[in-house]
Amino acid sequence: HWVVPGFEAEVSAARAAAAPAAVEEDTGAQVPKALRLHRRSYRGFNPVVEAWVKERIRKHSELLQQSEDADQAVTLRKMKQRR
Repeated sequence: HWVVPGFEAEVSAARAAAAPAAVEEDTGAQVPKALRLHRRSYRGFNPVVEAWVKERIRKHSELLQQSEDADQAVTLRKMKQRR
C-alpha cells in the first residue's frame, strides 16, 4: 500500500481502527463489536461466500450469547455479595 507524504497520521489512525481486536472493554465485561461483512454474493451466486457469511454470523451470535451470559453472571455475583 502506498502512503502519500503528509497523510501518515491518517493512515496510522485507520490501521489502528482496523486492528483485529474482536472485543471492546465495557464495565469489565467483554462485548463483541458489531459484525462487519465486507463481501457478499448475490442471491446465493457463490456458495463458498454464503457459507463463510453464515459461519461468521453464527460465531458472532455465539460471542454475543457468551458476553450476555458473562454479564448476567457478574450481575448475580454482585447481588449475592450485597447480601
